[in-house]
Amino acid sequence: MVALRYLTIILFLTPLILTAQEKWVIFSGKVINKETGELLISCNISFEKSPFHTVTDKKGNYSIMIPSGEHEVTFSFIGFKSLTKKISPSSKMENYVLNILLEPSTLIGKEITITAKKDEPSTVVQEIMP
Repeated sequence: MVALRYLTIILFLTPLILTAQEKWVIFSGKVINKETGELLISCNISFEKSPFHTVTDKKGNYSIMIPSGEHEVTFSFIGFKSLTKKISPSSKMENYVLNILLEPSTLIGKEITITAKKDEPSTVVQEIMP
């Protein structure tokens, strides 16, 4: 009976011990406009099939703790092409630095002309179709 109790405790604690030994890595870097060199503020950084997510600060920096191992990370920002990278920080690393250059993307549509007259109200409603 005592052996069964010890076996039960070991079976319940083994996953906790293995999880506690998982190595975490600081994943950080900068996100930069490829054409102008400007730092991108509030760029989204998300990990595929994972709850991890962060955004860049006012200096274009990001930093997040992630478990070591293989990850697919996506950098996205309005007006720029999204970029997905595969990373594999090893358990021997403490920091994994990745600086990203995002390319601007242009939305192409029909030409829109907006006109106003001084004597008319300033409300203009126009339907835009792609």
